[in-house]
Amino acid sequence: MVCTVVKGKSYRPGLTFEDAELAAIRQPTLHVYGTADPVGSTDIWRRVADLLPRGELRLVEGAGHMPWFDDPGHVAAQVSSFLAGTVTP
Repeated sequence: MVCTVVKGKSYRPGLTFEDAELAAIRQPTLHVYGTADPVGSTDIWRRVADLLPRGELRLVEGAGHMPWFDDPGHVAAQVSSFLAGTVTP
């Protein structure tokens, strides 16, 4: 899968996912998005998370493209919380 998405050090040009492809992903999926990220928008990532049956979006206010650098404690707490809620015994 990674080779399909990544070519060298960047994403393959023109890579997109159809709504049905996203809807077919059954694994719990967390997106952590910085609201000051110049790539995309909160609306785009909300739409993606909504298309995933078990998708979730968590926003980091004021963070940029790599929110874990801007607010590592907050991002770590969000990831920990997500993982705790998705682990099955």
